[in-house]
Amino acid sequence: TSANDDSVGGDTFADGPTTGLAGDWNYLGFQGASSASVIQHAKVRYAAASSTWGINIASNPTFTDTTVENGHGGGLIVAAGYQPTVRRCNFINNGTIAVQIDAWACLTNMRNYIGTAIVAASSQISAGESLTLQAGVTVKVRNAVFYGGFDCSGELSFRGTGLEPVTLTSIRDDSVGGDTNKDANATLPGPGDWTGLRYNTASSSGTIRHVRIRYGGTGVLSYSVLTAFDSVRCEKCSSEGFVFHNGSVDATNLVAWQCGYFGISCAGGSFDLVNCTSVGNGNVGMQLAGWSGNVRNCITWNNLVGNLAGAFAGAVYNSNGSVAWSTSNGNLFANPQFENELAGDLRLTSGSPCVGT
Repeated sequence: TSANDDSVGGDTFADGPTTGLAGDWNYLGFQGASSASVIQHAKVRYAAASSTWGINIASNPTFTDTTVENGHGGGLIVAAGYQPTVRRCNFINNGTIAVQIDAWACLTNMRNYIGTAIVAASSQISAGESLTLQAGVTVKVRNAVFYGGFDCSGELSFRGTGLEPVTLTSIRDDSVGGDTNKDANATLPGPGDWTGLRYNTASSSGTIRHVRIRYGGTGVLSYSVLTAFDSVRCEKCSSEGFVFHNGSVDATNLVAWQCGYFGISCAGGSFDLVNCTSVGNGNVGMQLAGWSGNVRNCITWNNLVGNLAGAFAGAVYNSNGSVAWSTSNGNLFANPQFENELAGDLRLTSGSPCVGT
């Protein structure tokens, strides 16, 4: 910490009470032969002078339960080509962004405890590489260039929970992880602030569970056969919420809300849509063409152009939103009675006709 920080180690300069200031010193650096370094339960405070970073890494050390706080610049930066281990670390009240890492595999098992935001400019998971982001991690993306998001040809898994989802959003989104770009309310998030999450044909099996995707272009674009999607919500994306060009594993508990085009588009594959909700999108809620699955226990409602298009006879069961299929297979066409649709609260009220059907 700073020599002026009297809160730890006492009054070092014997000059009366003083408080450290952001940028009082430069940084903690790891380079060359430092890969064997292990940093546990450490605090780095008031560093990052001249808008640098509190921790600069050009090797492969291990950080566990470490906090970087009150720096003038960013929290942690990893040079291209290195993959340190970062577990259960916090980045609090730093001057610019929390973490900048291009080698995403080093974030395996990273856990967010106190508003951590990981900011990516390019996030490619190549064939043969894997990355798993655990519950509570927030990823904020800086721009909308082609790789301004996640582009996966390897294995990319998200293991969120209902209470602690993984969140992928715009750097301008202060509602999660705080004011990451430190501009107060000067910039607001908007649809298309970043590209989205893309799984290419070569993607190996991965599990996407309990993920929130906000302000992307297309929230999820998947060409993968084996990737499983469960409890994923795409909202306020500029184009589609979900686009599936392939797949053989059922997509369950998906939500598309207020996206600019289709909520959920299935253009290929043989999987089912189960317990999915598509509401308030700018085109068709569920666009199904070139796809051979079934729609089960789904709600599609209040979408601008229509709720359901392209489904073939007998493929829709116990679902709400289609006039054409409302007289067969337990389907209906009635106001679902969400708690607060305009605010994005799509829980059903106790009086909803969709409860128990």
